[in-house]
Amino acid sequence: MKIDKAFEIIENNIEEAFFTGKINRETINTASSLLGVTFPDSYSRFLEKYGCGDIYGVEIYGIVSDDNVEGRGIPSVVWLTKELRKDGVEYKFIPVSDTGDGGYYVLDTSKISDGECPVVIVEPGSTGWYEDAYENFGAFLLDSLEQSDLS
Repeated sequence: MKIDKAFEIIENNIEEAFFTGKINRETINTASSLLGVTFPDSYSRFLEKYGCGDIYGVEIYGIVSDDNVEGRGIPSVVWLTKELRKDGVEYKFIPVSDTGDGGYYVLDTSKISDGECPVVIVEPGSTGWYEDAYENFGAFLLDSLEQSDLS
């Protein structure tokens, strides 16, 4: 699985990473409930293992800590999702990273199948517009790592 390969790359370069740390399943369920969506399996696994953070410039939004599920500011996925919804980003989209040019890589939670959903690109203010990017979060994370300074 691509998510496992991405985790292997992270672990092999953990000294260059800053992640907030493990998040328990109850906290992950609370976050998804607050947002009214179901997180895909690969993203939930990332949250459980790393929480949120970055490695070689690849910043992944998530949950800051078990006692701070909503967070305040980036990289909190709950906080950022609520802010983007105010800007017209569709309810089904959950941001996991930025594109570097004003857009966001988001989970399209309306298309969960076999525990996974695609990652698409959206731009706040472009209501209804999105661009397909990756088959799932694992593919997104692996490609992002391989395109970073790690390789």
